[in-house]
Amino acid sequence: MSAYREHSNFVRLVDHVRAHRLILAVQGRLVDYAAMFERDLYFATLGLLAKHGLKPHDLFGEEELTEFSRGRVIYALGIRNENPILRQIVQNLKVHFPGTWGNRHNVDIRNEIAHLELKRLTYSINQARELMAYDRKLKNAISKSVIELLYREGINLKFIIAKSGDTHDLSSPVLSSRSATHLGGKKLVFNRLLKYSCLDSGLRT
Repeated sequence: MSAYREHSNFVRLVDHVRAHRLILAVQGRLVDYAAMFERDLYFATLGLLAKHGLKPHDLFGEEELTEFSRGRVIYALGIRNENPILRQIVQNLKVHFPGTWGNRHNVDIRNEIAHLELKRLTYSINQARELMAYDRKLKNAISKSVIELLYREGINLKFIIAKSGDTHDLSSPVLSSRSATHLGGKKLVFNRLLKYSCLDSGLRT
């Protein structure tokens, strides 16, 4: 009977559908953090404007104000960078959001995540952690939230933290099936990992 269900699921692509749903769930979770980055950048800019006694319409023209209201803070701040107050605000933001200006590395990370470009699971989580490096609590919450998401699907995910310079990237991921404890005290392992390498298409570690 179990063999029949296994072959039936294979023919009906049940595992592939489940893998697709998991990939979208992970991508959606990472997009949440990209949105938090934009939110924090937006309100940090409002705070710095208020420090100078200004509101967005006092500093921005029509084009910049439109982009700023859409949450495109980096683009809005770069349109008229000859303004001395604007340059000072950007310098202050560089301190709190390193990597956002200059080489624009964080902008590239944000775009990859927002456009659902999930390359490898570990790589994408590390990229999101780098994006949220300005807030250690949020940075650590990224991997935890993905681990909890997969755990609810019956999959255990573990990482090793590899220290390289000033960064603490996740490495050596291990996926395993979550076990259930039988009433008799025995641990029964249910194979909830997707078979036939379904995860390899997008949830590669």
